[in-house]
Amino acid sequence: MSGLSSMGFGDDGAGKVRKSLLIGLCGLLALCVLSRWDVFSRTIPIRGGEVRPFAGHAYSVRFPARFGPWLEYPRAPLLRESFGGEEYSPLVLLRDGAPAWPGPSSVVQVVFEGGGRYVLTDPYLLFSVPDGESPPGLGDDYRVRVPMRVTWPATVTVGLAVVLLLLGGKRLDGWLRALGSRGGMGRTGANALGVLGLALLSLNLAGLMLPYRNPFRFQEPRFLYGSTDVSLTPGRALALLERRPGESDFSYASRAAGIVHRAVGNCMYNRDMESTGYRVPIWKNFILWACSWYDPRFEPYDFVDPERGLERAVGKCRQHALILRGFLVKQGIRAGLRLLKEHVVVSARTRDGEALTLDPDTGVVLPFGLEEAPDRMDEVRALYERALPSGLSAFRRQQILRLRLLAFEQKNLPPCTGEAWEGQARLESLAYRAKWGLPLLLLVPAVIRLHGRRRQARPPAA
Repeated sequence: MSGLSSMGFGDDGAGKVRKSLLIGLCGLLALCVLSRWDVFSRTIPIRGGEVRPFAGHAYSVRFPARFGPWLEYPRAPLLRESFGGEEYSPLVLLRDGAPAWPGPSSVVQVVFEGGGRYVLTDPYLLFSVPDGESPPGLGDDYRVRVPMRVTWPATVTVGLAVVLLLLGGKRLDGWLRALGSRGGMGRTGANALGVLGLALLSLNLAGLMLPYRNPFRFQEPRFLYGSTDVSLTPGRALALLERRPGESDFSYASRAAGIVHRAVGNCMYNRDMESTGYRVPIWKNFILWACSWYDPRFEPYDFVDPERGLERAVGKCRQHALILRGFLVKQGIRAGLRLLKEHVVVSARTRDGEALTLDPDTGVVLPFGLEEAPDRMDEVRALYERALPSGLSAFRRQQILRLRLLAFEQKNLPPCTGEAWEGQARLESLAYRAKWGLPLLLLVPAVIRLHGRRRQARPPAA
């Protein structure tokens, strides 16, 4: 206790207040750390009005990635169960209060077999009902029990508060008096903003040298198509994407789809999101990194700018499609994204009027429009069977093939989205400009104050 007393946590009035604040913050920090071991859970009801038929036996409901800015479910270990189920899923689907049987499965099993299986595929929960049972919303009580975690920013914030309180316990009263004195707030505020500006500027400079992949995590990401999923470096891919003299739109689009497939890996597991840079790292853009903790649309983040997406060289099918669309649009080829069930492809039309459907995730080129695909499924199957790597296990190969065919079988096709991404492109461009402008703006008060102090220190003119 003598150590705490010397640090300003004595038995006087102010010391007792500081001690109570320290105990409270330490307890809160302990809860934050304990939440990383999934000791807290929350049960969320599935409302019938939010459930939509998906395909086959499956129903879909949007599942929130985060509950407010401070709580999230543990997405890292959650099963990306579409292709093998190597990871345990802590999410439990409850039907009438009891766990649904037979439990977590793959997307293919949920769609084609049903029987009460379920799977979480961001941002949707796909689930089925037992044979002969009523669909959701007609009397059955469906709920989801999922562990809750305090987000890392919240945990770090509480930890920093504990450290600052310990280091500045005795000085806290002096700091508060200095802030309350005339000019104290301005002086302290200018210094704090200056330090923050220098820190952010240092991050940006580090980002010019560091890659998107986390240099402190050495585990190799697991790609959907195996270790050979990425065979081109970003620089080599960018050189190959240059248009050849006299090359037709159809030929360029087909070639570009294959290049994007070989240059960008499909990151199938959520736990690889941090190590691969699928969540934009803080040293690349602290604005997009901060947004990822408060808005699920930024976690993970798919770049609209094709060169940034190619530099990161990782993503899921939507990132592949955005990269390809960006390069096609630069060449004057009309192209847009088509959001299918469990897949995203690019619909393009050449200046000669030829329609084609491109799947840069798998490297498949369909020489016809998406509207013709349901009537030409034999051709679609043959092209995908030829494109899938021979080194894949039979199980994973079958899973991928069935999911891709499921995407092309649907009759009610979504509209082609092209211009809809322009708003996100402007926001992305603004974030990359603001990451340099904001630190410089934060340095202005400190620079002005430093300049004023130097002028005051000058001797008066004779």
